[in-house]
Order: sequence, then structure tokens, then C-alpha cells
Amino acid sequence: MIIGRCSDILVEDGFHVFICAGMKKRVERMLALEPQESAKKMENRMRQIDQKRRDYYQYYSGNEWGNPRNYHLSLNSGKLGIERCVDIIMESLKLYEQ
Repeated sequence: MIIGRCSDILVEDGFHVFICAGMKKRVERMLALEPQESAKKMENRMRQIDQKRRDYYQYYSGNEWGNPRNYHLSLNSGKLGIERCVDIIMESLKLYEQ
């Protein structure tokens, strides 16, 4: 399993998943890990990280980061929750491997 930037380009026969969430939910999750940080600073930090990910992905792949056409499955963990996303990925992978 490869998790990370451009794995959809590097592993041609892999099962490619994109997981996203709304900023509010992402900030809540990160603040649980780093409670000393302010919500505003955390949001700014996450936006900077997203921009770096977007730029890196586009530079090396030539594709648009987060575009559902680049993945077999796209999930919103903010709506579904992390555990449900894991369940969906595992079930989808079983179908993909058939």
C-alpha cells in the first residue's frame, strides 16, 4: 500500500482513494491533536499545507489534485467519519480485486 502524493500516478494498477473533509471538521480534528493552537492559526496552516499538496501533485502528475476522475473512490470523512471511510474502502477494495 502506498499512501501519499501522486500514488495514483506511480501505481498504475492500484486502488486509488481520495479522502477529503470540510475545513471546519478538519480544524476540529487537528485541534483535538494540538489543543494549544488557535482555530484560526490551524486553519491558516491547513490551507498552506493544502496549497503545497495541490502544487506538488499538479507539478509531478499534470493532473488536478482532488479531481474524482483520478481516483476509484472519493470520500468525505467529515460527513462519513473516519471509521465508516475505512469500512467503505475495505469493502470497495474487495470488489475491485474480484
